[in-house]
Amino acid sequence: MKSDIANRSTYFKRLLYLVLVFAIYTMIDRFPYYHGMGSLWGHFSGSRLLLISPVILVGLIAIALLFMDFRSKWITKSVCIQKGSGILLRRWRIVGWMLFFLIGLVYPAGALSALWYADSVFPNYFILGLLILIGSLCFYGVVKNVSMPIAIAFTAILYSVIARVAIYLPEISTQMTSMGWSEASRYYYASLFFSHSVYGASAPLPVLHPSRYLLQSIPFIIPNMPIWVHRAWQVLLWIVLPVLGSALIARRVKIKSNILMVIMTGWGYLFLLQGPVYYHLMICVIVVAAGFSAQKPFRSLIVVFVASIWAGISRLNWFPVPGLLAVLFYVLEIPRADKHFWRYWLWPAIWAFFGLVVAFLSERAYIMLSGNPADHYGTSMTSSLLWYRLFPNVTYTNGVLISILIVSLPAILLILTKLVRSRGIIHIERIMAISVLLLVFFVGGLIVSVKIGGGSNLHNLDAFLIFLFITMVYLLHDRVKIETASTNKWRSASWILVVILLALPMMLASQTTSQFTRFDNGPVKKDLATLQGVVDATPQSEGEILFISQRHFVTFHYIDRVELVSDYEKVFLMEMAMAGHEPFLQQFEQDLKSHRFSLIIAESLSMIIQDEEDVFFEENNAWTIHITSLIRKYYQEAADLPDALIVVLEPIPSSESRK
Repeated sequence: MKSDIANRSTYFKRLLYLVLVFAIYTMIDRFPYYHGMGSLWGHFSGSRLLLISPVILVGLIAIALLFMDFRSKWITKSVCIQKGSGILLRRWRIVGWMLFFLIGLVYPAGALSALWYADSVFPNYFILGLLILIGSLCFYGVVKNVSMPIAIAFTAILYSVIARVAIYLPEISTQMTSMGWSEASRYYYASLFFSHSVYGASAPLPVLHPSRYLLQSIPFIIPNMPIWVHRAWQVLLWIVLPVLGSALIARRVKIKSNILMVIMTGWGYLFLLQGPVYYHLMICVIVVAAGFSAQKPFRSLIVVFVASIWAGISRLNWFPVPGLLAVLFYVLEIPRADKHFWRYWLWPAIWAFFGLVVAFLSERAYIMLSGNPADHYGTSMTSSLLWYRLFPNVTYTNGVLISILIVSLPAILLILTKLVRSRGIIHIERIMAISVLLLVFFVGGLIVSVKIGGGSNLHNLDAFLIFLFITMVYLLHDRVKIETASTNKWRSASWILVVILLALPMMLASQTTSQFTRFDNGPVKKDLATLQGVVDATPQSEGEILFISQRHFVTFHYIDRVELVSDYEKVFLMEMAMAGHEPFLQQFEQDLKSHRFSLIIAESLSMIIQDEEDVFFEENNAWTIHITSLIRKYYQEAADLPDALIVVLEPIPSSESRK
């Protein structure tokens, strides 16, 4: 009993120290907010100090409680009181659970509100952190036989996941225009898998990211579903697939406690979204994690085969992922022991090579079936490399390299410390294999990230994050099989490193915000009525009507009596402009010059050439030079419909075409 009280009092002390550090850090972080803005006590602002007073109060309470413990062992005495309150909460368990979940909803409810202003006073991580500490006390009181650290970890992960999921909710919108530069284009490309039922005619399948659009095409099975349903489906994909992949990986390490299983799954979800790891890549992870068995190599070969077909219709840098995932699971789960070299490594070599070949053949088969020219694929191989985006720049504040180090360094340190502190526990060949896998995907991800069109987040390092996550989970839970001849055992990781590892994704999740905003479709409908009138007044004999931008107006029948022109949608136009694909661009100019299109619907056409002070200035300039200049040479603006985010262009008479 005395040891239990001593342990609990130690946890409470650590908790108070954590609260104190948290409050001090927040005050330092927000110092420019309340200092230099007034005349109180040397340029302090009294009103702003009042607003930030909760932070000050929390810090003072922590100091007072620690001082009381120093003088009279207050915390040790209060453990008995806390134990009694826990018994009381368990008698009224439903009340405790209601409090626990209501506290968890406070932060996302506030952050999604248009009235939310707290982050201008003190940072979101302080608000979320304070709610986590309060909620963990409720959880600790309600659940039997749970330690305070586990209660804090469970509460922190659950509240952070709720906050992260809530960020997606504003995306489920009825807004008729695209919510981002390419947001609505995704639904158009998804519709191509059902082109005959949507447009009444067959159309070529998507060139870029077919697997993503195949997943997004599922709502088109039911005709005439509104755009908000497609947005809700995409939100569901962003939530369910990473959670499922994370849960399957946690299951492979045989976590027996349900609470620890939730912690590991939720943390994995937050960790993977730091990229973010796109949900269509998670299909490969789900298939391999669910079906791979080192003891059943032929079954595993079928699993790699299925996952590699999916990788082949995804992205070039994902081709080796399924086969190498099988290799990673094998190396983590099977000891090298005294097996002959080829006896141990033969099947991993087969899985890796077979997966790569299947992915390549899958891509070839898709190209043949897609209805697109073969030279439209592989444009990423000719794109420019913008190496400066590895470092801090206007497009990505920290740069790719610093950002991925921030995200991955705690996991890398945990892996290194576990291996160093448990030397000789696994064969050097296994360590080298794991290191090579991580290094290959790290370097490959950096190269892909600096291609024009990228470098604004870490999504091109998605495979590296997945392999790092799996390795870290196995080592954290001591599930890497040790060599049979080894007499050593795995040593525990530093608790400080584990806390940092858990806390970092949660802090990054709290910094990502989104708010509900009311969008009025009324002005958009008026612009669309005007556009419909222009379309109806244009005889079909004069040429086709090309939607470069906002093509989903045709997909969701906001505009009727328009035959789909599959060529020259803006996302693909941008891809070809960035790749400098001359045959495609020459054909585009020829179609413009011959006035193939009676009308072109596009966004406002600016001829501004940007410089290095502008975000994505290379992409903007590629569009301006290769696309905008050609359109303006042969077409002129006939109508401006700003609420629909489009302009209507008509051919310039041939004698007046601009040079």
